[in-house]
Amino acid sequence: MSLRESLLQEFLREPHVDKKYKFDENDSMDFLHAFSSVLICDFVLLDAHWCHKVQSAADRIASAGIRGNIARCFSKKSVSDFLVTFEASIT
Repeated sequence: MSLRESLLQEFLREPHVDKKYKFDENDSMDFLHAFSSVLICDFVLLDAHWCHKVQSAADRIASAGIRGNIARCFSKKSVSDFLVTFEASIT
């Protein structure tokens, strides 16, 4: 299974496992934004909920032995960490 396929399956996991989960229009936009960004970028700014989803997905994917690069995620409360990490990466 490719990294892309694995990430897709991980992002769709919660709506399938939790029958009470309602996948709404906002979720679909967040899904598209997060999915495309974390596969092509080194760093992304997402809301805390999606940062957690990306990190959980990355951990599960790595434990399955699937290798590849998934962006480091930062949320609103960690913007200063994002800036420090970003500056360190370009020097």
